[in-house]
Amino acid sequence: MQLHEALSANQPEVITRWRANVEGTIAPDSVLPIELVDHLPKFVGEIIAALREQAGLRPGGPSPETSPTAAGHGEQRLRLGFSLDAVVREY
Repeated sequence: MQLHEALSANQPEVITRWRANVEGTIAPDSVLPIELVDHLPKFVGEIIAALREQAGLRPGGPSPETSPTAAGHGEQRLRLGFSLDAVVREY
């Protein structure tokens, strides 16, 4: 199984584990769970697309290099009270 296949098949578990690691550590206590994971499914989809492209397959979605998701996510995190260091560690 290639990495893009594993990530695609396990995306809900990856997001659940990521949320458990971020809550109570780098995320401010005031951030609601829905705000914490809001951009993550799209971002993971972009990672899957990049991995598919790297494997010589059609991406099936936008590449992280051409999508505004990461920039918008970082800006939203700063507005929610994440420190710059926390935004960088989150990525």
